[in-house]
Amino acid sequence: MKPAWYQIRKHLGEQYFFSDGTINRDRLAELVSRDRAQKHALESIMNPEIRKAMYWKLLGYLFRGIVV
Repeated sequence: MKPAWYQIRKHLGEQYFFSDGTINRDRLAELVSRDRAQKHALESIMNPEIRKAMYWKLLGYLFRGIVV
């Protein structure tokens, strides 16, 4: 599991996850559509991780000489 998964699980609790550990996307969508504070909280967890993944991907391209 990725770091954001643990943070989201800690923030939301077990009720937003299936027994196999995957996020219940329907339930999560319902939450963020009705609660802007929760939406912003989740964005503050996810956005840094997304940016980090993008930077690593771009760095990999750079080292391999791939122009994007």
